[in-house]
Amino acid sequence: MANAYSKQEFHLADTQAVAPLVQQYLMGAPLTESPIEQTTRDILICTHGSRDRCCARFGNLIYHQALQIVDEYSLEQVRVWQASHIGGHRMAPTAIDFPTARYYGYLDQSSLKAILTQTDNIQALSAVYRGWGLLPWAAQVIEKELLLKHGWDWFNCKVIAQVLEHNEDETFNRVELSYQTATGEQQTYRAEIVADVEQTVYLKSSCNSENAAEVTPYVVRDLFPMQTAATEKMQLISID
Repeated sequence: MANAYSKQEFHLADTQAVAPLVQQYLMGAPLTESPIEQTTRDILICTHGSRDRCCARFGNLIYHQALQIVDEYSLEQVRVWQASHIGGHRMAPTAIDFPTARYYGYLDQSSLKAILTQTDNIQALSAVYRGWGLLPWAAQVIEKELLLKHGWDWFNCKVIAQVLEHNEDETFNRVELSYQTATGEQQTYRAEIVADVEQTVYLKSSCNSENAAEVTPYVVRDLFPMQTAATEKMQLISID
């Protein structure tokens, strides 16, 4: 189980030292530099205007608002960065919260404040939360449901998930997700993740696109905790 990527950070003399260090890491060789210990959150906001004009127009605005929020609330462990490309341009402004790798889109000042401070009504994330990069895509649909149910405490949970079954075009997926809270409580959920074809829409992939593509949302069906299912089964056996 995990709730974030493992992060290593280095202070290097210049950009020329980056490639050799990356090569050492990928080859499993001893590192010539020592990592520094910093428990920071790094918020990457796409402002790449030459890639998509929406990211320039809306991304730059939300980037400067993020800087103001960090300063206003003295969020010393939060750093905000401009990023060149993180995908999802049609959902600009977009952002990724590292090291947890949670993706957001359609950000506004209210939802941005909630994300940075991890306070306010968790439902502010309902329209902007794109998913958690640690999990398979189908499991991310369940994870969003649980996040909105458990609130900000969910961000401290460790999670593992797997797709148990899916059809050829992945319009049907059966997923299992297990989590452990900060206090040690454990629970497992199962659900079916299905394509809601009746809600299919046609959207441009970015502001620069000329053609629209088919986009079908997915919904959670039959979400239930495994402990509940086991209890119900035992009750049925006792009745018989």
